[in-house]
Amino acid sequence: MKKTGLVLLLICAIAFVVDYYSGNIPLEIPVLDKIAEMTFDSHDTDDSETEVKESPPVSVKTYVGNRRNHKLHSIHCDSLPYEDNRIYFSTIEEAEEAGYTDKHYECMGN
Repeated sequence: MKKTGLVLLLICAIAFVVDYYSGNIPLEIPVLDKIAEMTFDSHDTDDSETEVKESPPVSVKTYVGNRRNHKLHSIHCDSLPYEDNRIYFSTIEEAEEAGYTDKHYECMGN
């Protein structure tokens, strides 16, 4: 009985891979896109009161400032600050007016 289950699992896995590479399975899953836009406040210890925040749209806010060290990041940077340390800006000029003049070297080429 266990071998039959493993064989069926293997057949399903192979069928999935074939469908995926032949383009029958869509690469974009709307639910995953929505989850990717959400951030969770992990400072609460009570799970029932976890606050869910949505990040601003990328097309509107393209720069992220770190509130602690005042460094400016591109919205696509791999090392963005934690959500509670972020401040969003539409332009570099707006960020500089707010005192965020130190650009993060990895994403902004300081």
